[in-house]
Amino acid sequence: MKAFCILILFLAVLSLAASVDASPVPAVEETEWQCDNAMPTINTNWGPKIGNIIQFDNSLGILTKVEMNSTLNGETFVGFEHLNSSSGAYANTSRYWETTTVLPVGLGSALKVSFENDTSHWVTAYDGKNDFCCIPGGSGFNYTTYIENSTIRTYTNPSELSMFTDGVPRTYSTSAKGWAYVIGSGNYNFSVQTKAGSQICFKFYYIPTYCISGYKLDNCTGEALPGWNITITNSSYTSSVLTDSNGKYEFCGLWSDDYTLTEEL
Repeated sequence: MKAFCILILFLAVLSLAASVDASPVPAVEETEWQCDNAMPTINTNWGPKIGNIIQFDNSLGILTKVEMNSTLNGETFVGFEHLNSSSGAYANTSRYWETTTVLPVGLGSALKVSFENDTSHWVTAYDGKNDFCCIPGGSGFNYTTYIENSTIRTYTNPSELSMFTDGVPRTYSTSAKGWAYVIGSGNYNFSVQTKAGSQICFKFYYIPTYCISGYKLDNCTGEALPGWNITITNSSYTSSVLTDSNGKYEFCGLWSDDYTLTEEL
C-alpha cells in the first residue's frame, strides 16, 4: 500500500498545473475618484491650507497612470444701487476666483484653477430706496453667483508614479484669492463678497495582478509537506518558492495569463 501511495504522489507531480484567464495584452482598469478632505467655500483670501496626497492601493496591481483633479468652487454676492435720480445707466460687474495648489517636489509646478466672468445690467434712475433692488425696472440689483471649474494633471513617468506607491506620507498646500467690483456712472453704492473653496482628487489606472496559491500535502496521510520547491512558469516568467510548515505556497503579482506549476523535493 505504501508503494502505491508513492506512485500516486509522483504522478501528481508530473501533472500539476494551474492558470488564470489568458489575456495577451493586460487590460488597464481604473479606480473611482478618491478625494482628500474638501477645503470649504469661505471668504477670500485664504491659505495656505494643508492636504494629503492619496496613495495607491498596491494590492490592486501595477500602477500605470495617475490623474490629479483640482476643483475650484466659487461664490460671489454683488449688490448695487444707482443714486443718480435724473437718468438710468449701465452697471458693469467683474468677478474673479483662483486657487493655487503647491505640490511636493517631484510632482511638478503649482496647480492653478481660475474662473472669471463679467456681466452688465441696465438700472433706472434712483427710485429713492437704497436697497440694492431690483431689476428689471429698478435702480439697483443684487445676486449671488456660483461657479465650479477644474483642471486635471496626468502622471505616467515611473519616478512620479513611485510617489503614489512608496507609502511615504506627502502633503500639498492650497491658497485661494478672489475679487469682485462694480463700475457704474455717476453716484452709486455697491457691496461685494467673494468666497472660494477647493478639493483635490485622484484617479489611479493600473494593470490588475493576481495570486496563485495552494498546499503540498501527503496523498496518503493528508499531512503538510514543508520544504518542497514549487515553480511557476509561463512563456515570459519563472519564479520558485519553498512550501512553508503548513505545506503552503503562494505566488502574487501575476498578470492575467496561463501558468504551469511544477514541484520537486
